[in-house]
Amino acid sequence: MSDERASTSDDGVDIRAFGPGGIAVRARAAEAHSVAFHLFRGSDRVEATPYVRESIHTFRVSRPGTYRCRVFVRTTRGERFALVSDRLELTAGAVTPGAPGDSAASPEQLPSDSDYDRFLPDTPVVAWPSIEAFLASPAWTPGVHVVRTPTGLHVDLYIGGDLSTIPEGRALPVIFSGAVTKRSWHFGPFFSGIGLGRSVESPFVAISDPTLNLDVTLKLGWYAGRAGDELQTALLRLLAEVQTRHGRELLLVGGSGGGFASLFNAARLPCPVSALVWNPQTDLLDHIPRVVSEYLSVALGVPRRAVATMSRAERSAALRRGDVEHNVVPDVEGGGRRRVLYLQNSGDSHVAEHAAPYLRRGRFRSLGAGRWVDDAGSLVLLADMSEGHDPPPRPVLVEALRHLLDVGTSPLAVVDRLRHQGLIPAEGLDALPGEPQRLRTFIMGSCVARDTFEFLDPRFFELRGYLARQSLISAFGAVAQPPIDPARLTSPFQRRMLEADARSALPGMLRQLAPDVDLLLWDLVDERLGILDHPDGGVSTDSVEVRSQPSEVASSGLTHVGFGTPEHLARFSAVLPAWRDLLASLGLLDRTVLVAPPWATRSTTGELTPSSFGLDAQEANRLTQPYLDRAVEVLGVEVVGRSLEAARALATHQWGLAPFHYDDRTYRDLATEIAAAASRILRPPGWDGGDPADRTRIPTAQERSPLGKEVLSVSLVQTGPLEVTATVTASDVEACAFSLHRGGERLALTPYRREVTHTFTVPRPDTYRCRVFVRKTDGQRVPVTSSPVRVR
Repeated sequence: MSDERASTSDDGVDIRAFGPGGIAVRARAAEAHSVAFHLFRGSDRVEATPYVRESIHTFRVSRPGTYRCRVFVRTTRGERFALVSDRLELTAGAVTPGAPGDSAASPEQLPSDSDYDRFLPDTPVVAWPSIEAFLASPAWTPGVHVVRTPTGLHVDLYIGGDLSTIPEGRALPVIFSGAVTKRSWHFGPFFSGIGLGRSVESPFVAISDPTLNLDVTLKLGWYAGRAGDELQTALLRLLAEVQTRHGRELLLVGGSGGGFASLFNAARLPCPVSALVWNPQTDLLDHIPRVVSEYLSVALGVPRRAVATMSRAERSAALRRGDVEHNVVPDVEGGGRRRVLYLQNSGDSHVAEHAAPYLRRGRFRSLGAGRWVDDAGSLVLLADMSEGHDPPPRPVLVEALRHLLDVGTSPLAVVDRLRHQGLIPAEGLDALPGEPQRLRTFIMGSCVARDTFEFLDPRFFELRGYLARQSLISAFGAVAQPPIDPARLTSPFQRRMLEADARSALPGMLRQLAPDVDLLLWDLVDERLGILDHPDGGVSTDSVEVRSQPSEVASSGLTHVGFGTPEHLARFSAVLPAWRDLLASLGLLDRTVLVAPPWATRSTTGELTPSSFGLDAQEANRLTQPYLDRAVEVLGVEVVGRSLEAARALATHQWGLAPFHYDDRTYRDLATEIAAAASRILRPPGWDGGDPADRTRIPTAQERSPLGKEVLSVSLVQTGPLEVTATVTASDVEACAFSLHRGGERLALTPYRREVTHTFTVPRPDTYRCRVFVRKTDGQRVPVTSSPVRVR
């Protein structure tokens, strides 16, 4: 039970209204490990979150009333307690957008999702009930202007100075903000460009991103808004009217996410407009996956776990259905764009992820020294101006802005002046990333991810490590003695995996390999047999190898915890934060893809797939679902394979018929989803555009062979009435064991023997298959399965 504590100066719950229908809540608990938010209206609980690491949450409600939030806290010491907020009274007007009015609103009607007190009384704050009211005003005084849109959003503009005093031949700067990286419990408006605007001694406009007013935890919104809000259209209208009223070319200014907004609007405005940007995103879907997921969850109104299952095409389609454009183009026919100066650090990952695609779409050509130009007045400079994604030094930005305010100064002239002043390097990047990057891949999981990997084109992927037969519970549990003697196993691979599981090798192995890993593939199939608890507190993964020695396991005093049981799911959920923290600490969290195809219910011959140790495909899929949901909820990783409803098992699979041994079509579809996810989250150099299926292949029989060098095969033919004969083709065979199957039923099994052929008598006409376990002279045991044969 959790005890309930009163709020103190250190621990407590802050609650406030946050725009129409919004309630923002912050938990303050010094030793909190995770918290769960429960919102109440009166005595009724209206919404609750699971335990999360974030201390701030935004609720959306549709009814007025008295609200409070109870927060359950888990501490780093394992304690649990609850905190309760004060009551918050929401009136009917606070939960629905007000109707646009005809005149400027009073300061008392300012939106509750923003904090305007820091501007008052020195800076005037004027609220406008509609875009029409703002545009109808005969003059816009310097200060903050809050302009409501019909959908309940508001555009906040900071007007610095008298715009009417800008002389002819000079541009009007309009500054967009990037990410609010240290937002915490801070509220808009966010005008990060005020200092830059004042530095050039010119009147200017700064615009805060209205998207950030939708959720108190959102740090970046690209001025794109929520699906259906038509925010991008509203901003284009406002900017066009500002230009028309003052008759001056607009100079849109911004970096990173603000650079995206500047390029987007510069390409689409019909009036004279130029842009100064640095390190911009050119397609918001190709930015950092976690940041993109946070935005998409808000923009599409869906949980983050749902966003994680969406393909890039699905994300794009969902945004565009809501009239949200997610990429920028160098130019739009009929637009008024005149000049663009695009400054890009050559050491930033944005070169490959955003600048290179932009340059290729826009038909730019290189002038040398890092300068790329088109015929429409744009220049992209790829040079070592700052570290990574850091903005260029402030003197570079101030001087570039100062020069571009003269509408007759070209971007090329600006770059020449900056180089003459010694503010930027004389050299730059003259070759775009060309050859595709090979993603160094680590696999944590079963044969599902490992066999699928063979269907990924080796020109784009290379395997750096593989760890199997290790439950996440064991990986983050206490080390244990192997539940069976590893010497009993003939396969070196099986012995290595058994010993690695015993020492909980996953964390140490990943720490060692992480610098050489670009992509991590993870699947849950090796969770399917559960775990074994040792009397001394150690944990082992139950596996096929362990079950091959039942007498040894039975005498060890081990306790089995089955997959799908409440205890197993709870323990799996409990280690997910440690798994997430490990991946995050190694820089792999945003590079992890969860491979989760359903178990196939039928094979390529149409028969039902056999169960795996008593677990059939339908039951396995049902039991696996909550594990996938918890994994996505805690880690927020990409998930592939969930949509493969037509998955089929291959009757002649090299590992035998099983619900998770798929046919080529299923593997290739799964590989295509992996390639698409890798392209989306990593944007490797040389991967621009193209069909993800082009980064997959159908491996040859030799490439998919268990030995990787030679082809093992077994043929099964009818050799007489109710008689079939199996023959193995292989080299270096020490012994073979033959197993005859009808559907999912095993009819006969021979011991290991030196002969490579065996004849069976079958009970009746039917379809039969033979699986042979081949023991090689080097100790490996390799299974191989025949094609089905119809006995008549």
